[in-house]
Amino acid sequence: MHWLGQGVYWLANPLAFLFTVPQIHRMLARRSGEVSPLMTVFGLFSAIAAAACFAFDDKTLMMFRNLAQAGGFAVMLGLELRFARVRGPRPSTLRAIVEIAAIVAVLTAALFAAAPAFTAAVRAAALMGPLLVPLQTLAGFGFTYMMYAQLKKMLVDHSTGDSSPQMMWAFLGTKAIWIWSLATLLALSAAPAWITLGAGAAFSAVCWLISHAVLTRVLTAKWGFLPERIHILGRDVGRAALGEAAAFVALSALVGGLSLAGALILPAVFGIGTAGWSAFAMYVVYTVQTLVACVATLKALDLRRFLSRVEAPAAPAAAAKK
Repeated sequence: MHWLGQGVYWLANPLAFLFTVPQIHRMLARRSGEVSPLMTVFGLFSAIAAAACFAFDDKTLMMFRNLAQAGGFAVMLGLELRFARVRGPRPSTLRAIVEIAAIVAVLTAALFAAAPAFTAAVRAAALMGPLLVPLQTLAGFGFTYMMYAQLKKMLVDHSTGDSSPQMMWAFLGTKAIWIWSLATLLALSAAPAWITLGAGAAFSAVCWLISHAVLTRVLTAKWGFLPERIHILGRDVGRAALGEAAAFVALSALVGGLSLAGALILPAVFGIGTAGWSAFAMYVVYTVQTLVACVATLKALDLRRFLSRVEAPAAPAAAAKK
């Protein structure tokens, strides 16, 4: 289990640096930005928050990883805003490749140039210490929600839009790190190996099944108990937007509830004492967060595969009408 976890760890980290690149390339190649803006915004916030936490904890590699993600999401957001105003003709394949190569080069240079100033600013922030755990928690919730947001958009639009399957697979690879986190928390167990592995497998299976059921229910929820419209800060907010907020709360409660259950039940099974409980609970939370994100990403890939099959026969007919 240890070596499996290490293998997943070294697979997930390179993908974590690069998983936004396929989506940026797809948007550039199509001159279109039909992806969920909530996915992009939540991804950007979560990446910045996580980078700040890692900078404060002096975890340089992890900070660079999340800063790279933040840069990727910032480019995605810029392309979404640009192509919402003007959608030009598709460029040649070569031009799209040159453009994405230039963006990666600029982001890499900016990453190394900005990292020292970012680290200094984070460590100088007076409230960073008290905010460390809340920011880590919110970042985890945001990464869990972001793929749900893209999944929801595809379901509502009955279209894949400009979503990149390569990005989804790469993001899935990054979130497979839940296996490493599970292996790490199992290594803290003082129980016999058969009890440790059995309890770990059972906990993972229960989390997977509950996550799948909750995600399915949230995706199809009508949110009829919410008001049709409310007035907040001078703006009208409709039920659809309130439903997205409710979905974020529901998924956060899912992660929090499963994490709490694991942090309370598993220590008794594994023989974890009071002194080691906080570290154990941290790995439980990380395992659950990344596992739920994996479930959401797999559902997004399944839906995208289905919609691609539906859209494929319609494309020639649409071209013939033109």
